[in-house]
Amino acid sequence: MFDSTAPCYMTSEVDRRVPQSILAIILEMLFALDLERGEQTDYLQVFEVLVDSKNERVIIKNRQEQTPLQKTMVFEQHIKLEESFTIWAMWQEDHTILLFPSDY
Repeated sequence: MFDSTAPCYMTSEVDRRVPQSILAIILEMLFALDLERGEQTDYLQVFEVLVDSKNERVIIKNRQEQTPLQKTMVFEQHIKLEESFTIWAMWQEDHTILLFPSDY
């Protein structure tokens, strides 16, 4: 479903607030999960980016509702994040769009 060769768009808020390195990780996860899940991939993927400042880590949780699946990845924090946030990745026929739930 999610095609790494198709265009990927994002809202101006995502572009402004999310570091490029986090966006790159989310997209890499998105395309890897799509290959792993195949036909079980839902058109809406939810990524929760959590800051664990105590342990200097960034935790990215992915989940989907249809065919409920979840995956968590932990990264050593090399990027300063002020707050945790959620990003939706949506497949729209011929492109991917990244947005905050409040942008919908």
